[in-house]
Amino acid sequence: MDKFQRLVVVSALHDGYRIDDYTEECHPATRARILEEMTTWVKQSKVPPILWFSGPAGAGKTAIVRSTCSILQDELNVPFAAFFFWKADSGRNTLQHLPATIAHQLYQSVRGLRPFIEQSINDDPMLLDRSFQKQMEKLVIDPLLALHVAGSITTHRIIILFDGLDECDADGQRQLLRFLPHLCSQLAPLLIGCFIATRPESSIYAEFQHPKLAAISVAKKLEASENDIKLFLIAEFEEINARHPYLRKKYGKWPSAEEFDILVKKSSGFFICPKTAIRYIDSSGKGLRPDDRLRIVVSAFAVDSWHEPIDKLYLAILNQHAPMADLECFKRRLGLLCLPALLWRSMAFEIDTHRQVSIVFQETLEDLRDSLLDLQSLFSLDGGTESAPLLNHSTFRDFLFSSRRSLEFYVDDQALHMEVVSKHLNHLYKQKFCELSFGLPPAQEAQQLS
Repeated sequence: MDKFQRLVVVSALHDGYRIDDYTEECHPATRARILEEMTTWVKQSKVPPILWFSGPAGAGKTAIVRSTCSILQDELNVPFAAFFFWKADSGRNTLQHLPATIAHQLYQSVRGLRPFIEQSINDDPMLLDRSFQKQMEKLVIDPLLALHVAGSITTHRIIILFDGLDECDADGQRQLLRFLPHLCSQLAPLLIGCFIATRPESSIYAEFQHPKLAAISVAKKLEASENDIKLFLIAEFEEINARHPYLRKKYGKWPSAEEFDILVKKSSGFFICPKTAIRYIDSSGKGLRPDDRLRIVVSAFAVDSWHEPIDKLYLAILNQHAPMADLECFKRRLGLLCLPALLWRSMAFEIDTHRQVSIVFQETLEDLRDSLLDLQSLFSLDGGTESAPLLNHSTFRDFLFSSRRSLEFYVDDQALHMEVVSKHLNHLYKQKFCELSFGLPPAQEAQQLS
């Protein structure tokens, strides 16, 4: 069981600690209709076992899945397991850790299941090195069926949730979606239900068109909700006003009705834009106060153009804080932090974060963090002074690596990939050279040679 526990990815759990993803549950009173639909689907037995929920990046899918987990746990008392995919986390961007992570949660919530899982592992010591399908059979399907046959299972419904499947590699997406009909068929006596939240990717859509999957699934699109955006903004501005009493003394009512309406309208009914705006307005730096920052945000939305609202916001933030005299260095720094799978941190050698930053960014970790103090609406510095900044939302990565969208701030991610790989290889070469030629500790001598 030691190896089994090591394969469990805590950050993939609904309440797991994630240093690269700060998505919370739905804001109180928002998404009420959607969460009610989810609750109804869970309670009903004669419904398709698979619910596919799709929506654009930043629409609030992860928040809905997290809220659903809380409802299952706190209100409905329904056993469930969840896996939150994330492209930048090597433990969450493939299916390698999914079977063990799902099985771990199930034996936590289904009484009496653990001995059957342990028996599967004892019967086949190589099980945890076998295929995804084999592991799901022996860690999830067989133990649940054995518990059911023994008459020891008391639950009448089990839910498995997959958030952000589009963040998984393409092969993993196909494997999981093609395995689900078998999973639902085998566990039909337990009324298994699978909730899947993804972006509306064409490859995923194609898989759901297959007769086997289409026959047992229902698709729903996350609709925009202007009313939910209003509720969110009202609550957030109340919090900002409470922390900055001068705002009401100066303006009477802040923000103005006109400013508020602009934020609501330009949100397009989805949360990524207003959440990014609030994060920027509520931050500090360069002597800008919340009312100053609100004016910057509103001015970015004031003129209609071909840009999407979130693109306008990102451009406004970058134009306000980018050092135009050293723009290329600024862009390179942002690009490195946005590389998929955090390539610059996926080193093939063991060195601490300070050394990683020094090699790849060519500056100290302290300087890197200081350079982003005014960009905390885009990057999180919450990990502490010993941690590298982390991207708040993948929509900024998509924006930065698109020349059509980011304009003068465009970063060529392919060229950046090549640069980072070159630095990795160069450092590895120095390590090996020092080890063979001098017999010195590689990390120490490589640092001297660097």
